[in-house]
Amino acid sequence: MAGQPGTRQPTTSNSPAPRSTGVDGETWESEGLCRNAHPDALFVAKARQRRAAKICNGCPVLRQCAAHALDNKVEYGVWGGMTEHRRQTLLKQHPYVLSWAELLSRC
Repeated sequence: MAGQPGTRQPTTSNSPAPRSTGVDGETWESEGLCRNAHPDALFVAKARQRRAAKICNGCPVLRQCAAHALDNKVEYGVWGGMTEHRRQTLLKQHPYVLSWAELLSRC
């Protein structure tokens, strides 16, 4: 429930959140299969998102990307192989997850 210790208050984000940095100051995005894709290819509408998400198949940073989008409640685009609808559904089904990065790292 909102207001209980250890719970996250609902927020939304229309702009990208700060990226996490890895070893040698590199961000995980530099290892993504989509790193050279045109941004318009991943920010498409509705059913086209499922096709766009195929670029994520076999991506070495799939979990980091998904966690970033879920932790920061990124509303638009394909992230971590998930459509906007899939992320919204997960966030609604699991409102008390404090860190998707931590949760997904255990999978």
